Amino acid sequence: MIDDSQEEARHNYPYFLPDGRHFLYFIIGRRQDRNGVYVGSLDGKTKRLLVSRSTSAIYVPPGYLLFADEDTLFGQAFDAERLELTGQPVVVAEDGGRNTAFMSAVSASRTGIVAYAGIIPRIGRLTWIDRSGSALASAGVPDGDYTDFRLSPDESRLAASLYNVKTNALEIWLTDLARRGAFRWAPPGLITASPLWSPDGERVTFRSNRHGVIEFFERSAAGGGTDRPVLSGRTSLGTQISVEAHSERLVA
Repeated sequence: MIDDSQEEARHNYPYFLPDGRHFLYFIIGRRQDRNGVYVGSLDGKTKRLLVSRSTSAIYVPPGYLLFADEDTLFGQAFDAERLELTGQPVVVAEDGGRNTAFMSAVSASRTGIVAYAGIIPRIGRLTWIDRSGSALASAGVPDGDYTDFRLSPDESRLAASLYNVKTNALEIWLTDLARRGAFRWAPPGLITASPLWSPDGERVTFRSNRHGVIEFFERSAAGGGTDRPVLSGRTSLGTQISVEAHSERLVA
């Protein structure tokens, strides 16, 4: 059960242990010190943090957990009876990735064969093109995996969501196109993306799951000051429920 007193937002990725009563799962919420992989039980009496990372884990006989951290796949000895990790994590494979929902992209057979996916970014280059589709010049930003980007109203600056290979997170970078200077603009979360400029170019609205659920914030385009909440997770959830209920009434 989600514990509101600890500001938990979601429980994801359950994976049953051999006894069929205990399971691994991931908790994400506002408190970074409580985010990670836990072991729980069907009777609700067990809840213990095992791995303090934003990832999921699986159990592999005769007694290991496998999980991805940044761009590396790790294994660590796990006592399935005591429900405890022992020793230190060891590298199983380099370039072991997670999917876009931050779930470790790994599976293992009972014979010890491990299958895993590599990291997911597709490195590209932002380029100016003319109306005929011919390339003119580079936009002056580093090559990377850009998921979305927007020019400022005066077309002098670029706000772009860039995938960080090391942290498996989306970050917003702002670039002065004339000076070709870029900087990480918004505080990090697993997802910090979809920048939208204000008409005067002074502020940028963006989405972030820094508190465990997707919320919308606004901050100065200069990068200073504090973020102003535009739409909280609870508000957006309530809006969704209201819209769905209204749709059901229309169908009925």
